[in-house]
Amino acid sequence: MYLSKQSIVYHYHHITHEFLFESNAPLDPLETKFHGVNMYSKPANSTFLKPPAITKNEIVIFENNKWVVKKDTRETVVYKKKDDIENINNIKYHDIVVKTKEDVDVITSSLIKMLGEDKAKTEKMIAGTKPCESWKMFVKNRKQLLEEGQKFISLHNIV
Repeated sequence: MYLSKQSIVYHYHHITHEFLFESNAPLDPLETKFHGVNMYSKPANSTFLKPPAITKNEIVIFENNKWVVKKDTRETVVYKKKDDIENINNIKYHDIVVKTKEDVDVITSSLIKMLGEDKAKTEKMIAGTKPCESWKMFVKNRKQLLEEGQKFISLHNIV
């Protein structure tokens, strides 16, 4: 279903389908006029279905038109000891081996692009000096992704 009376959509990663964030769905003026009530459309890689609550070491994935809770081991430190030196090997983010800060930057940049940066910039330009909710939401989510990337780098002592 791409239309709903519900005004909140839940975005997921286009490759991994992991829940990313929620936002206000765009109002569809033609469908609203046709149905006589506010109708909202769903952007790509989103759903009107609210994901379930999760606990530590769990992630929620959108699979087969429903949310599925899975085990999350991404923040689990995996290392081997050799001569009393701990070496972290093969830290992974969704099957991508992360060894350097550049690896984290590539992942972070990819996630930021998926937030709809181009669309948000366009809407901000159209809004001019008026407030722009989609730009505000994009900046908030971009800041969160950048902070998560820095936290990941610090947590795993990546250089």
